[in-house]
Amino acid sequence: MAEFTNDLNYVSPTDFVNNDNINLPLSELEGNLNYVLNFLNGNKLLLPALYGNLLDFNENGKRILFNGGKFDSLRKCNTWTSLTDNAVSNDVEISYDDVNQMLVYSGRSVKTESREKWIEREIYIPEILRDQELVFSIKATGSTQQSYDPSATTLETIGIQILGGKQDIMDFAVMGPWDNFDYFTNPQYAPKIITHHLPFVTARNTQSIKIKILRTVNTNYLLIDKMFLGGVTLPYADYVLNNIDLNELYDFNRAISKINASSVMGHKVAESFETAKGSDLVTVELLGKILQQCVCTPGTSGTSGTSGAP
Repeated sequence: MAEFTNDLNYVSPTDFVNNDNINLPLSELEGNLNYVLNFLNGNKLLLPALYGNLLDFNENGKRILFNGGKFDSLRKCNTWTSLTDNAVSNDVEISYDDVNQMLVYSGRSVKTESREKWIEREIYIPEILRDQELVFSIKATGSTQQSYDPSATTLETIGIQILGGKQDIMDFAVMGPWDNFDYFTNPQYAPKIITHHLPFVTARNTQSIKIKILRTVNTNYLLIDKMFLGGVTLPYADYVLNNIDLNELYDFNRAISKINASSVMGHKVAESFETAKGSDLVTVELLGKILQQCVCTPGTSGTSGTSGAP
């Protein structure tokens, strides 16, 4: 494979120009471009991670936020537009839980069909991520209070629409407390509430997509902890992310994408037996340690067997 040219040749006004030196810088530039393109083409799994969380961008491709999927300011909450009968109602429907860093949405309506209230955002899709499978992830819960309290959380069904891709996506998601949180994921990813992942495919001409979120109840509040929109570095199409917290896809502390290309369907290999979670993959070595914990040899008096409780 050709090497990358770090120091390009140049032609100065005092040089005697000929076919060799006048074309050399151009050929070196072309060689560097081909080198980079070949590198990218051989590592397509990493391309989705280049743009991180697309919630940092507006519909025109301008970066308007840093770590836009983490609601650590009222400004980030208000990048989402609350609509009531197509009239903006942010001041009435959207508030901010600054203690727990959550977007609080009221959005109550007595209608069961053709609901007139929702929140939405239009987000730019970079050209390199068009005609690819992306994912929208939301971590949220219903709550009887405007501020997060585990004892006040309730299960709530929300509607999610993703418009502008290869085909429009409409889905219902049950959000709320996650009883098996400790079994499936790390304690550092608290709060212990459900993440819903919604994969979708962009078209070649998709310049932006619009996300709409609708409540389906007429009581309480919807508290949104974090969101992620972007590509996931998984080497599989039509992946299904079950029991995966969205913090596994994106590092919200450092605002960078996580590389999961070595995982299977979002599940990773446990670092050790002690840190293994219910959704982790198990190697032969870890399986042996698990069996050692489950099985032992009961001893008998007068024999060389080792005693122990089964």
